Amino acid sequence: MSTVPSVDRIGVGIDTARYGHRVSFLRPDRQPAANPLTVMEDRAGYQALRQRLEQLHQQHPGVHFNVRIDAAGQYAANLEHFLRSLSLPMTVSIGEPKRNKDTRKPTSPNAPATIPKARPWHASPSSSSLLPPRPPRRP
Repeated sequence: MSTVPSVDRIGVGIDTARYGHRVSFLRPDRQPAANPLTVMEDRAGYQALRQRLEQLHQQHPGVHFNVRIDAAGQYAANLEHFLRSLSLPMTVSIGEPKRNKDTRKPTSPNAPATIPKARPWHASPSSSSLLPPRPPRRP
């Protein structure tokens, strides 16, 4: 019989899109806490997300969800409102990849971009970035 290690936090990365959102769940050791989920922009999609979060909360009673939404235009507004209405322990943060990408563009044709290019933010890396490494325990 395999046992699921208990975790105190789970990173939830959400890559938003017009017709559906891709959600990844990572434990602190950067391993999947659950299979990725595609959430459609409808009642059934949001219900599936709620069920997955509640299932993870039941498996790990002391868990805190660190949710990162990569907002693509207005598509994240309903999702953010939905997540903030849940009575689960979670922190929700919003990123704007388009705006971040635009800040790297030069302001004139001859000006170099001064901000280095970051790695692309998709659902899994977003959830991973919410889980900073813990300092080693003292003996």
